[in-house]
Amino acid sequence: MERWLKVNPGKKPPRTDVSTAARNLKGFKGITGSIEFDNKGDPVKAKYFVLQFDKQSYPGKDVKVIEQQDPARTKKS
Repeated sequence: MERWLKVNPGKKPPRTDVSTAARNLKGFKGITGSIEFDNKGDPVKAKYFVLQFDKQSYPGKDVKVIEQQDPARTKKS
C-alpha cells in the first residue's frame, strides 16, 4: 500500500487493493504483538477479553483472556 500511495499521491486506493494488501500482511509487529490475516481477511490469532462488571462503570475487571489460534494452523498431536 505504501508503494501505491507514493505512485498515486492524494488518491484513495481501491478497497480490493487494501483487502489484498491486508491478507498478504505477515508477521507485522503491532502494539499488541505480531499480526497476520488468513485468505478471508480474519486474524490468524486473536485475543479475546472476558470482563466482569460489578457496577455500571468502565473499566470492568479482567476475568479471563482467551487467545484463539486459527484451527487450520493448529498442529494436531
